[in-house]
Amino acid sequence: MKLRRPSPSMVVALIALVLSTSGSAVAAVSYASRAGSVDGHSAVGASSSLRHAAGNLVATAKGGSTSGQIPARFVAGVQQGSSQPFVQSVQVSDNANLAPAALVGVPGVGTLSAGCDDQAKNPGRENPLTVLAFTNQSGGFISFERTLGQTQPVVTAIDNNAVATASIPGSTTFSYNLQVGLTNLQINGVVRQDGTGTADGRCVVYGSAVRVP
Repeated sequence: MKLRRPSPSMVVALIALVLSTSGSAVAAVSYASRAGSVDGHSAVGASSSLRHAAGNLVATAKGGSTSGQIPARFVAGVQQGSSQPFVQSVQVSDNANLAPAALVGVPGVGTLSAGCDDQAKNPGRENPLTVLAFTNQSGGFISFERTLGQTQPVVTAIDNNAVATASIPGSTTFSYNLQVGLTNLQINGVVRQDGTGTADGRCVVYGSAVRVP
């Protein structure tokens, strides 16, 4: 049997068929490789580095206290800082004043301390008084703001090595907002007096300090 040479039209038809088939295959492979992406961007995990996440989507955290949330480091304009919690419980010394003890110290900014005094004059019937003291250890002046409970804030500037004190006779909240150059320190806490009128008075202070950056 003698094979006939295909006509030019047949050759063109065969080429078109091959191209159309291979094009579908390439499209299928491309679709499969990008099936998990959105608008051509793949997703990376919440624990990924900024370098790995560049140009990609970021998934929310799977667990922990930030479950279902995107970590702040991936969001532009969100301030991040290091947090330092603190807690102190000091028993009153009957008819005496106790020297302040450091609550939290931040290098390059200063130290917040708290003392516990007895306001009562009758022996055995203590009345705790908490004395907060912030010492400027920045090497220069600090822009200073302090708020106790619902009172008006104190806004001023304090010199290096100066100490700003505040006496708190009851239980309330407190906050400090301190600025040194481009460094901001925010301290928020609670003062609680226990055992007023007894022989077992106590000053309890707790909270946290956040430095940015």
